[in-house]
Amino acid sequence: MADFDPAELVDWDASGEADVPFIARLQTRNGPAHEDDLIAHDSRRFGDWLGPEDWLQRSAWAGFRQGDQRLVIYNANRKAAEKTLGVDLIYYHETRDCFVLVQYKRMSKSGTSEWRYYPSSDSNLTEQLERMREIDTECDKLRRDTDDYRLSAKPSWLKLCQGDSLMTDARTLTPGMYLAREHFDQLHKKIQDAGQPKSFSRKTVERYLDNTEFTDLVAGGWVGTAGFGSEGVQRQLKLSLDGSREVVFAAVSGPSPSKPQRMQRRRDRGSTAQRP
Repeated sequence: MADFDPAELVDWDASGEADVPFIARLQTRNGPAHEDDLIAHDSRRFGDWLGPEDWLQRSAWAGFRQGDQRLVIYNANRKAAEKTLGVDLIYYHETRDCFVLVQYKRMSKSGTSEWRYYPSSDSNLTEQLERMREIDTECDKLRRDTDDYRLSAKPSWLKLCQGDSLMTDARTLTPGMYLAREHFDQLHKKIQDAGQPKSFSRKTVERYLDNTEFTDLVAGGWVGTAGFGSEGVQRQLKLSLDGSREVVFAAVSGPSPSKPQRMQRRRDRGSTAQRP
């Protein structure tokens, strides 16, 4: 019923592990969480923007606010195809008119080893990267000097996620590493060399963005498409709506708070959390 591996249940021994949650003992080699589970989890969260008390109660929509900004997430489950954009989550920042596209990859582990992602075992990777490169190239061609400034105007990212079945804090995004598509390509090319590690992990990837760093960049409109690039992604998204892969569309509206305002809000939340 819960899609656990029967072998794990048969071999489970509770002796000496009374303080460990039952579900934690059922971690298989690949982890019990499916990639769709991880995508669905992150579709309901975006840093400190999201909280269950602010959710818009609709079957397919979730609405959130932070100050004058509004975040609306639409889960187009199995309606928006990966065939067009090659990604799982799509964030749209309405104030800055920018799209950020994220392809999810689930990492696996064996026993007590670290979480790893093996590109050679992923039959979908080559085609997905090709589509992401096409989107990034087109957005780069459409870039104009008068467009809203971006640290990177290429929208495609990858998130390598731990396949955990348990989340220590239900408010947080799934643990993982965010890599810009160009950065991923660079690392992917490097591991083809003899003597190089053949997997992505926190030990083999020296630099990556964590959840906080990534969401800060998206919330501030520092990464993602601009100008005609945003219009191009909108057209591509419309073409993909009749597909079969889960895609999440997130829209942010309202004025963007300044960095000092965001930092002050964090300090205020920290002070509130420490009160008895």
